Amino acid sequence: MFNKALTFNFVTRILTQFALVLVLLACQEDDGENLTACFTTNTSSAKVGEEIQFTNCSVGADNYQYNFANGSPSTSTEENPKCSFRSGGEYTVTLTVTSENGAGATDVQKIIVEDPKYKILDRSWFGTEALNFEKIDGKYFYTLQYSTGSLFLEINSLNSKFENDQKTILPVDNHTNVTYMSRLENGNYKVYAVNTRSNNTIEYLLDSELKLLEDSERAGVWLGKLSYNGNNLFYGAIRKEGVFVPTIQIRSLNDVVLEEKEYEIFPDGIFGSMIESNNKIYSIGMKQIEESNDITLVPVFLQLDDDLDIKLKEDLLENVEEVSSQWSQYALPTRYKIRPLDNGAFMLNARNVGGIIDGSGKSFTEIADTSWSNFIEVPGGFVLLSSTDIYFHDNSGAQLKSFYAPNQNIVGFLSLDNNLVYLGVDLDCRLTEEDCDETMYRAFLAAVSQNLVSVGIND
Repeated sequence: MFNKALTFNFVTRILTQFALVLVLLACQEDDGENLTACFTTNTSSAKVGEEIQFTNCSVGADNYQYNFANGSPSTSTEENPKCSFRSGGEYTVTLTVTSENGAGATDVQKIIVEDPKYKILDRSWFGTEALNFEKIDGKYFYTLQYSTGSLFLEINSLNSKFENDQKTILPVDNHTNVTYMSRLENGNYKVYAVNTRSNNTIEYLLDSELKLLEDSERAGVWLGKLSYNGNNLFYGAIRKEGVFVPTIQIRSLNDVVLEEKEYEIFPDGIFGSMIESNNKIYSIGMKQIEESNDITLVPVFLQLDDDLDIKLKEDLLENVEEVSSQWSQYALPTRYKIRPLDNGAFMLNARNVGGIIDGSGKSFTEIADTSWSNFIEVPGGFVLLSSTDIYFHDNSGAQLKSFYAPNQNIVGFLSLDNNLVYLGVDLDCRLTEEDCDETMYRAFLAAVSQNLVSVGIND
């Protein structure tokens, strides 16, 4: 007679023994090949001081070793630790796991930590240089130049919250230290990049979505533009027969050249900056004098009438600068600026010479240790920008306050509500300490209040 119970017990014993054999074989064959290191976080982008939860998802691990670059704590052996970071930047987090038999595995991830006082704009390129920062049609545009074997410009657009909006990349086969943009009447954009090798200007035509339509090279070093009588005045110089001829081009709002005026009154010279004040145009320019093989650059103060004829020219001969190479890219007056004061005088900067000049151009009072790159209007006065300092002056020219930004190259800033937002390049990786060396510059945005106190970028 067939015994069902006996048969069931026999089959059960066989299956159990077979399962034990499989387990033993699996244990004997597990030499760490199935060990996997893995962790997740509760956020991919944290704020400075914000606690981040790290959760283990490793397979076959018995021991855990986390390393948090610049973190607090800097290491942990917990399976699911927490960590915060004391400064903004992009940091490497490494998890190394081991099993009981000594096998090991590693998982490496990047954590972005935002400092509310700084907004890092780029993290990955070497030789980064910021070239401009301007507001056009409610958007903020900034230009970065990279030199990683080949030069190119990156034009970026930020929205009102300084979030990335659009970006376009323009290949550049030259050295550029001046760029600026215009919105044309037809809705397109124009980017102007001064070529300091050919002494011409590369012009990039972009559509309304920042897509490149065409590029061309226009004769002349056009260092800036000024709105004038419904048109734009582009000022600078055109190089002819080895010398610069100071030149102004009158262009329509669609960038069509309507008229060109050349000036022989200061030969081998160039317009460096131009403003309109009390229906008159003033400019700070530069001319070159060569004597006994020595090159001397002389700042020139100019006034133009309604017909754009020069009515006043004064050489600031007591404030000169010698250069070793003729019209090198460092000699071009890219940092020449001028701003009117209440009493009819002007605050001006001519490369490394800055001070106050009266309306006649004959009385000049130098201010020591100046190298300003821009003037920004604020309530009650204006702000001067240098590479590492911001100065607040009243409308008489008197300095009231200053702000120091160590090891930062500040290239431009805009007045926004009650704050000043500035664009800079971090020269010593102070903002991003991880994996940093002297050739890696990271562009950033930061802000100060009208009282020149550091504030959060989105405050």
